[in-house]
Amino acid sequence: MLRADALRRANAHPLWRHVVNGFNSGLGDTATERFHNDLRRFQMTSADEIESVCRATTGGLEQNTSLLASLRVGKLLLDGAAIGLGFGPAA
Repeated sequence: MLRADALRRANAHPLWRHVVNGFNSGLGDTATERFHNDLRRFQMTSADEIESVCRATTGGLEQNTSLLASLRVGKLLLDGAAIGLGFGPAA
């Protein structure tokens, strides 16, 4: 959209001519390539950060066995209640 607007306004101001020349010299391709590189870097950094948080959380639960056991019992009770409500009489 910016490229089309720059082409339309190129005769109105030297700045727009400069923008058109930039697009003609590969600015769009360079910007797209940089965006994709930055996106990949962000995704890799994000994945590393998520993995470290997950490892820290599971490591903390492994150290606190009573909390882990109570979470497992709570999940079992909630699953049982959901199954019971699913097979229970319709109201």
